[in-house]
Amino acid sequence: MHLLLVEDDPRLSQYMREALGREGYTLEVCSSIDEVNTYMVMERESPRVVILDRMLGRADGAALIPKLKTRYPEAGILVLSSLDMPSEKARIIDAGADEYVSKPFSLDELTARLRLVVRRSARAEEGDPALRMLGNLVLDLKTQNATAAGHKLDLTRKEFQLLSLLMDSPGRVYNRFQILDRVWEIERMTESNVVETTIKNLRRKLEEAGASVRIESRRNMGYWIET
Repeated sequence: MHLLLVEDDPRLSQYMREALGREGYTLEVCSSIDEVNTYMVMERESPRVVILDRMLGRADGAALIPKLKTRYPEAGILVLSSLDMPSEKARIIDAGADEYVSKPFSLDELTARLRLVVRRSARAEEGDPALRMLGNLVLDLKTQNATAAGHKLDLTRKEFQLLSLLMDSPGRVYNRFQILDRVWEIERMTESNVVETTIKNLRRKLEEAGASVRIESRRNMGYWIET
């Protein structure tokens, strides 16, 4: 089972890689917020659980929780922290974390909490596979209907397909040529602005419906969807 560990202490990272490796887990390690941001835009294997250190140097690791939940909606998030205050635990759980483990911790406690998070994420995956959900936006792949906050979106076939592609991996960046290939089944169409026009129409319709998600873009990179 694949895990993402976000930890800036190299000794603790190495210990957890070896200890959890003996339990049958494989770990990818990021030591900073920048490394996590890079990891999320690359086509890597999606983690089943993200183990996130509360403090990454002077940076607040908790700031990554919304991005991680958007990019990996089916992954669980387990936060490690030396702060053992009830108010802090409540704040982190309210931010979207699934479990909170105080430092120092034993390997037995960590693996038990890890198994709990895995069981929760497995139950979540048992939902209807024909539905794509992000924020208050719901796509029904069977009926080809999209709703936001209960309001139906009047989408063309290509608009629905493009929105479905983006929602399949929230936070993942798709460049123009990837979208042409996946949605229009055309590898190159340099003279057409069909992607840009479709994105513009989707943004307008999402905003008019009161959707809590937005389609973002970055020049020379591509497009992605997030809450």
